[in-house]
Amino acid sequence: MEIKPVKLGDLLSGFADYLTISDVMAANALAKISGTIVKKRLDMNMNQKEFAVYMEVSQSMVSKWESENYNYSIESLAGICEKLNLKLEVEMKSTLSKYEALLPTNNSCGATHKDWNTNMSSKLLAMDEAV
Repeated sequence: MEIKPVKLGDLLSGFADYLTISDVMAANALAKISGTIVKKRLDMNMNQKEFAVYMEVSQSMVSKWESENYNYSIESLAGICEKLNLKLEVEMKSTLSKYEALLPTNNSCGATHKDWNTNMSSKLLAMDEAV
């Protein structure tokens, strides 16, 4: 059986009816946080078990942190950052910057949720191809 590479946009287009902009923003933030933790651990030449001892948590907690699916609290992020000598910055802007392109247009002119999802799918595909 041959495994063919698939573009992220192709995968996401199947979820367009279920994805919201907040889903995309949350996934992006979680990926950045998890990636930073993994990078710090690897920079310290530690496996998850050693890192867990250093962080004073269980190995399963380190695994959760690195899974990109852990729901951090601000307090837990602050503790992680303190231990890893990282600066914690949480920024909320009045504009959605790169997510702005995913916002529905013409919604007041009768665009449906399905129109928005189709539009979002095509924009996600374009973003994927640009990467």
